[in-house]
Amino acid sequence: MKLCHAAALALTGWYLMVPPGTCKPQWASQDKPAACTAPLSEWIVALSFSHQDKCEAELGADISFARQQMASAKGSDDKMLVNSTRKVYWRALTERCVSTDDPRLGQQ
Repeated sequence: MKLCHAAALALTGWYLMVPPGTCKPQWASQDKPAACTAPLSEWIVALSFSHQDKCEAELGADISFARQQMASAKGSDDKMLVNSTRKVYWRALTERCVSTDDPRLGQQ
């Protein structure tokens, strides 16, 4: 690898991004969210990381937490709790780790 490529990789960060409010939670099946079709430039940066593996670890932790919350809420008769937990689960499943130099971030 050339030095300039190594330097560019070292400067690249990672964003954990969530869909914008225009993407309403929809489901393709019980555990599979429908894809958000909004351009990546409209997504919201939730967190930033220096390395991809840290972003992916946070994404995994978000999904794991949301699954636990869903499991707890499934037996509840509280419809508001179930619906809000389902939204948190949808958000976790649709989050993405995106490189800070991804050209789609600047497109509208």
